Amino acid sequence: ISLRKMGMAELGTLSKIVRPLTVWQSIVNTRANPAFTPINIIRDIQTGTTHLLDEGFSVKQIATITKNIPQAMGALWRISRKKGNDGVWDKVAREYIEAGGKITFHGYATLEENLHKLQKQMIEAANGVKPWKAVYRAVTKFIGDLNDAGENGIRLASYAAARNIQGRTAKEAAFMARDLTVDFKKHGELGPAMNSWFVFFNAAAQGAYNVGSRAVRSKAVRAAIATFIFGGIMQHVWNMLFSGTDDDGESYYEKMLKNEPYKLERQYVFFIPGTEKYVSFPMAYGYNAFHHLGLQGAAIASGTQDPLTGFLSAIRVAFDAFNPIGSGSMASMISPTISDPAMDIMRNENFAGAPIYPEGNPFDKSPAPESSQAFSTTHPAFRKVAELINWTTGGDEVVPGAVDIHPDTLEHLWG
Repeated sequence: ISLRKMGMAELGTLSKIVRPLTVWQSIVNTRANPAFTPINIIRDIQTGTTHLLDEGFSVKQIATITKNIPQAMGALWRISRKKGNDGVWDKVAREYIEAGGKITFHGYATLEENLHKLQKQMIEAANGVKPWKAVYRAVTKFIGDLNDAGENGIRLASYAAARNIQGRTAKEAAFMARDLTVDFKKHGELGPAMNSWFVFFNAAAQGAYNVGSRAVRSKAVRAAIATFIFGGIMQHVWNMLFSGTDDDGESYYEKMLKNEPYKLERQYVFFIPGTEKYVSFPMAYGYNAFHHLGLQGAAIASGTQDPLTGFLSAIRVAFDAFNPIGSGSMASMISPTISDPAMDIMRNENFAGAPIYPEGNPFDKSPAPESSQAFSTTHPAFRKVAELINWTTGGDEVVPGAVDIHPDTLEHLWG
């Protein structure tokens, strides 16, 4: 059935069906993922401190706010675990929460869905919770509290500064703090529906608006953008000067620029002098486009990047950074998020344009089962699982079973 032939009623019903799946995708990639916390903290600090320039804070004051983030996170963690005390930061954190500054993410639920959830909670309160469910909730709450502390650290530190330095009221400071990065509870009339189809639509739309509006009205933010561009130039210069070379004399950095450019799009990358090793850490969403513009400009100017390739790369990264329906191929962008893994596997192409699994030899009349074909970098666990599935459905090392899957396909779905 074609989506464009559906009326609003049918689309609304379909959105309700799809929403739990996209909310689940969002949760497992963010709140329920421990690896998300440190990456998100680094990105939020970069975005938040840049936007504080638009809120009237000086660079020196922003440095103090940044220094206070660990204390702010500690207070939020203690309160979330019901271990708060009468310390200064714990008191500020309570005031911040009461004023509505704390950011939380519980999905985009309708009134009917919230009422249904409340009804389930009442039934569980009366009948008790099963032991396995209690353990599951305890683990997910622990990870969620950890992410909440990270998500709100820069906000609480900024809230305290707005109250103490600028003399803002609790409500004014809370509103300012919520708006530093993405406020997951803020959305328009179409927000929940669009998030049902494109999992990070609201966050991306807010982020793009936040960067754009602040850049237009704030000279200090425009100066920060120029700093991001200059940072991209200097990163290229550093890597050109210090990257090691392979046996053929080719720079490892130049090889990355040509063969693995996606590694340079959302990460700061600095090669360790004279080696093929490098250190990297995440860039702020949105502002990564300006850094990449500087990097590609420097690569073109130094002759290490073809002008057309560099120009198109800068345009594509900027489009990906500010496009709310996602990145990748056109097919991936226009298809709902829940279908992205299937689309990737069908095209045998990941987000970077590289093959997900090894292509078979079209001239081999009796190819080995797909479960035995994998890249050298594939994790052994996925090899074992693919072989087990093949074996339990009647296959072996020569004959494929009823279900024969590439190990790399399983790894792609997992990641």
